[in-house]
Amino acid sequence: MRYQFFAKKTAQFLPMLIFIMGTIVAAYPLPASAAAPHVSAFELIGKKWHFKRLFFNGTVHYKKNTATAVFRGKTYQGRLRVVEDKIICIIYPNFFNGKEVCTDFVKLSDTQYKTRRGAILTLIE
Repeated sequence: MRYQFFAKKTAQFLPMLIFIMGTIVAAYPLPASAAAPHVSAFELIGKKWHFKRLFFNGTVHYKKNTATAVFRGKTYQGRLRVVEDKIICIIYPNFFNGKEVCTDFVKLSDTQYKTRRGAILTLIE
């Protein structure tokens, strides 16, 4: 008898539960990497960007073969290269222990991009 009552109540609320879960899933935004294709790295070169990742803020200026980063009052000069039109690789001699760091980008808006590591770049000029 108790099981019949439970089964009847579950049958009544199941369609509503499915509807609510479907609404939540549809409203939840996809990660940037899943929502948009990666863009050409050349869209970022020649521009100055505000860089933010967690508590790490600064500015980055990508040029044809170099990158200039300013973080916590220190300026870092690096060598830049583009791989397969979509990936920017930079070597900062005094940053990341001098190792090359590469990332691709996803366009969030006309003035914002997101890196593979989760940093947000916002156009300054």
